[in-house]
Amino acid sequence: MSQRQAAKVLGVDQKTISNDLRKNSSDDEEKPRPTKAKRRARREIELATKQTALPAKRYGVIVADPQWRFEPYSRETGMDRAADNHYPTSATDIIAARDVQSISADDCVLFLGVRFGPRVSY
Repeated sequence: MSQRQAAKVLGVDQKTISNDLRKNSSDDEEKPRPTKAKRRARREIELATKQTALPAKRYGVIVADPQWRFEPYSRETGMDRAADNHYPTSATDIIAARDVQSISADDCVLFLGVRFGPRVSY
């Protein structure tokens, strides 16, 4: 019996039959989608790997805007806009410990982006 005939006999749309057949013919159970926290953790690991992999070249000009960790204006109202909610951040001592010298030429110029605000923890 065709899908069209089955749909007519059952009194349903042909798309309903097609969708049901597609769902039933799948050998794999639907895999649960990773939670937002798991996706974020996996993404942070990927980004951290890329950030810590320094090239083998030496540069005369370096422009850096590290992912500073800082306190929001208000813990009650500002946490939804905190940088930690949008990308991985690092404490100042971790940023300062990065081996920028290994990619810097002898006469290198470093342009460093900084963040200012209340209760900034530098």
